[in-house]
Amino acid sequence: MKTPRRRWVLALNITLVLLLGLLAYGGYTLLYGGTSAASGTTRTVTATKATVTQTVSAAGTVQSASSTPVAFGGVISTINVKVGDQVTQGQVLATTATTVLYAPTEGTVVSIAGAVGSATNGEFLVIQDWSAFQVRTNLSEIDVSKVKVGQTAKVTINAFADHPVDATVASVDLVPVSGGGNNSAVQYGATLTLGSVPDGAKPGQSASVAITVNKVDDAVSVPAYVVQGTGADRYVNVLVNGQQQRVDVTEGIKGDALTQITEGLNVGDQVVPPAVTVSTGTGTQRGNTGGGFPGGGGGGFQGGGQRGGGR
Repeated sequence: MKTPRRRWVLALNITLVLLLGLLAYGGYTLLYGGTSAASGTTRTVTATKATVTQTVSAAGTVQSASSTPVAFGGVISTINVKVGDQVTQGQVLATTATTVLYAPTEGTVVSIAGAVGSATNGEFLVIQDWSAFQVRTNLSEIDVSKVKVGQTAKVTINAFADHPVDATVASVDLVPVSGGGNNSAVQYGATLTLGSVPDGAKPGQSASVAITVNKVDDAVSVPAYVVQGTGADRYVNVLVNGQQQRVDVTEGIKGDALTQITEGLNVGDQVVPPAVTVSTGTGTQRGNTGGGFPGGGGGGFQGGGQRGGGR
């Protein structure tokens, strides 16, 4: 025979189990959306007008925009500068018994080949202009056709991650700089000129490059993840009068986060994200991916079709 205390403990345990079950279901509904039996709502995202931007990303290396090798010949009598010195045009750099070497330009001495008493015949030192920088990057064979001289970019020098720099594509190589073999990708070099750079930036530092290759303003757009289908057969599910309806769409620019819709959607349309399948350990549940604003009650799919486009 159960005592009152045992019955109380049993009732408490049952209550805790029910409470945990309700919390788990509520958490799932919050994270994954879907149609709620209690509220009868379906999570949606709204088609809006926005700027859609497509970029090409690559890694790069900071370089001086101007690097001047200086040749010298003879047995060196004196060297009047050292690596790291700032020099002005016409400043004496070195001498032999019969020759004086003058700086052909202003800048920073970055290398010296030779020592007093040694003979030199060729490149003796290099002067770089550190008042202007550029970034050298390599582009994949897929991306290079999208990149044109004059396009704008954002360059983030990794040592100054909080200070992205405006840049412009200055040149794109016509022939590949690497690849072509069985196990290597074909890449093409490109040079970007930088605007003002953070103090302390130096040649050789690594950087991340994002080149804007396409951009459209005031485009009817939705998050890229809500567009379904393959190839030219693209569609979204729109909530119409509480029912989900398949709507065929035509894509324009496919941006980094948003996709332009040129036909099929209007501003304000409520688009239902595609369903996801979640394994809970006791079965499989389905719900639509999160985001957006609640629409009307969920329901079955109605026939597909084409709607007015891209206004």
